[in-house]
Amino acid sequence: MQILADDDWTTFFSESLARDKDHIRWPGLHLGTVLDSIEQDLGTKKPPKGDGSRDQWDTTRHSYIAGGFIWEHIVEQVMASQLDATDEGSIELVWCADCDVVFASDTIGVQWDLHGAHRTLAGNLDGTMLGDLVEYKATWKRLMHSGPTDFRRWIMQVKAYLWLLSRYKNEIRTIVDFYIWGVAGDSYGSKTPKPMVRHWKLQFSPEELDAHWRMIESQTNQRELWRVKESS
Repeated sequence: MQILADDDWTTFFSESLARDKDHIRWPGLHLGTVLDSIEQDLGTKKPPKGDGSRDQWDTTRHSYIAGGFIWEHIVEQVMASQLDATDEGSIELVWCADCDVVFASDTIGVQWDLHGAHRTLAGNLDGTMLGDLVEYKATWKRLMHSGPTDFRRWIMQVKAYLWLLSRYKNEIRTIVDFYIWGVAGDSYGSKTPKPMVRHWKLQFSPEELDAHWRMIESQTNQRELWRVKESS
């Protein structure tokens, strides 16, 4: 046997999959930036190196990002082809604080002309299934002995998504289905990791979602995170 190549393609797959998600990305502020700010204030996340751009990520982060995107692509296909239960695929919803409306960014050019100079906040939802929000996650944490409260950022994320989805659909949406790939499963740190998949169905009260969104908006204002289009 002759080995002709032995290369690390982690960064390549991470960046390629991320670019695939970015082709419809809203140019303004995104929820991830606000959640990063909250976690930094809580002391659970370190500030990014440099400007936080992808070219400054280390290999470890690239591997996590690639794993998450690969899992998302796989599960979306399974839900659509095998379970026939997916209502909508990935959708980006945008809230305009100045107009107090939520819209989909599938017509970015038109919406950016209308709202680009306003304060906007966007979130990328993985989709809906039988009317409920769905989120596909991958983690190296032990899933066997973990619960939703062990994943604070995920919970903050989906509560914001449910608020956006409720406003967009003009009807209350309070339920999320998590489909989680535990890369190390129940044996984190073991020489023989056992991957596993778990499903969590969670429900929040409308009051909880409203309070959470007010916190998101307050954080955005206090930290001056808004990004608006400059006048031409």
